[in-house]
Amino acid sequence: MTKEYHYYWTYELKAPPEALWPLVSDTNRFNHDSGLPPMQLLGIQNRVRRVKFQIPLMRVEWDEEPFEWTYPYRFGILRRYVAGPILEMRGDCQLTRLESGGTRLEYQTWSKPRNLLGDIAIQIGIGMIAKQRTKDIFNAYDRIASRGDASMQIASGRNLSSSGHNRFKVLSNQLKNENVDAKRWIIFMIICIAQMIYLFNA
Repeated sequence: MTKEYHYYWTYELKAPPEALWPLVSDTNRFNHDSGLPPMQLLGIQNRVRRVKFQIPLMRVEWDEEPFEWTYPYRFGILRRYVAGPILEMRGDCQLTRLESGGTRLEYQTWSKPRNLLGDIAIQIGIGMIAKQRTKDIFNAYDRIASRGDASMQIASGRNLSSSGHNRFKVLSNQLKNENVDAKRWIIFMIICIAQMIYLFNA
């Protein structure tokens, strides 16, 4: 049975769901704020989109199921990869109105690796880097929604904590023990770190 990683993060935000929704559900904006490279739509068949990353030296391509959408409370996506070290990724974002007038935002991902490279990329890309980056972006969106300033720009730095650096070192050593080519690993990590920061692309 293929291993599946599940990550669940929750945030208490001040703005109501209706104010957050245009920002949270605008995946093009989130991609830009996250520093994601552009995606390329290859075609649509039976409402399923074939998409790939426009990054040289590695082909990462997937079929994307129709976007699940319930305004202003929930959206989700399912990707089945046809190329690359990830087998499948599923994401869900839910906004719940609080009695205080704010929002509880729950963000979940389920990811299945195709091989060792995917296994490690998920742990680093989602489990370490995306965790903090997603928190920063949603908090920034909360400030924007509260002020009504949708033009605010978000810094795109990605920093690991000391424990994150230690975890990265352990995983890198695991790759070396498995004789994974270092250059290929670095290229792949650049792709995966960008992609896994945010899974819901329009």
